[in-house]
Amino acid sequence: MEVRFDYAKAAPGVPRALGGVEQYLHSCGLEESLLKLVRLRVSQINGCAVCVDLHWDENAFSVATQWKELRALGESELRFRGLDSWRRSPYSSNFSERERAALAWTEAVTLVANTNVPDIVYDEVRPYFSAKELSDLTLAIATANAWDRLSMASRREASLYPAAEPREQRRAS
Repeated sequence: MEVRFDYAKAAPGVPRALGGVEQYLHSCGLEESLLKLVRLRVSQINGCAVCVDLHWDENAFSVATQWKELRALGESELRFRGLDSWRRSPYSSNFSERERAALAWTEAVTLVANTNVPDIVYDEVRPYFSAKELSDLTLAIATANAWDRLSMASRREASLYPAAEPREQRRAS
């Protein structure tokens, strides 16, 4: 597929604006592993090859690197092997109730045109997240969807990047 346009060059404020949201999300209090899990699931749903390959730095966001970063945070491959079928996977018990609620919310919000985010999903997520956390989680989902849509609409080429250093390690140095 041929690249249609380079949004980062054409409108540098676009990735900068989303980068500002990402900075907020990194300091909002949600677990880094949960944010990465949600981002990975969003890009699986959307089928965004770029966001399964690219790495988040100042100008690019990646979900594939999220998997590398999750491993760097001590996550096991077994836990994420069935992420795309987390409800029915034999590994689904490896997700906490909070993570399962977040994944259900992620799917409903990502597929909002089809689901309208039903009350039953809200009722499932609400016991595990405060109103602030649910707001932040929804923003993380919306932001991951925005990155996916920019990449897919522009037909941005996927490239492999090494994993970024996890936030906890960056703070320690």
